[in-house]
Amino acid sequence: MRKTVSILSLLLVTFSLAAQQQEEIIRFQHVAGQGSTLFRGEQAERYLFPANGNPYWESAEFSVGNIRIRGRDYYDISLNVDAVAQLALVQVPGSQSAVSVSPAALDYMETGDRLFVGVTDNGKIPDGIYEVFGRGPEHVYKSVRKHLSYSTNNVNGSAIGYRDAHYRDDVTRYFEISVKYYFLDADGNFSRIRGKGALMNKFPERRKALRKAIRGAGLDYADVPFDKYCKSLLKFAQQ
Repeated sequence: MRKTVSILSLLLVTFSLAAQQQEEIIRFQHVAGQGSTLFRGEQAERYLFPANGNPYWESAEFSVGNIRIRGRDYYDISLNVDAVAQLALVQVPGSQSAVSVSPAALDYMETGDRLFVGVTDNGKIPDGIYEVFGRGPEHVYKSVRKHLSYSTNNVNGSAIGYRDAHYRDDVTRYFEISVKYYFLDADGNFSRIRGKGALMNKFPERRKALRKAIRGAGLDYADVPFDKYCKSLLKFAQQ
């Protein structure tokens, strides 16, 4: 019992020191402002020409989160992802501009409950920025890539992969989206997955229990978004 209490006390001290360190780093960043080394990188592309859709992971809006670049942590930073250039973006305080972070330099970034990582030269999946689902031995890596396309037809919606609420019929350029998912098993092997059934099949020994859990959570319907299904199935699999 005494040993257990000692270990718990040590963990509490460790977490306390980590929180204190984070607070100190945030205070330093606020004092440094735009002079921080974080904002001395290459300026990000601003895509000022007219085009339907957007070149970002989801929207042009930045989200506040934490980022680790080459082993250095930064907290409470405005972040986004350029899905065309496959770069993480860090907004410069008090400015509309941002600096870019390559996948090779990005260890990870977190916004809310979302985790992104940079992948380069692993020989298994293409280089780029990925959103990672799951915190256990198995993961799903989501890739969102966009490229500039041209069409005189109305391509809003399924033709480009998403619906642009501000779609303009007089603009012929648009950002087309390609979304792919890769499963990373407990042994470090990647494989492409193309649907809910393919993901379920990655857990043959637990399939029956997982299907029961999915049904119990009301996630066994066709209109359940794939991202939500992935996160829930991985959570059940890792319990």
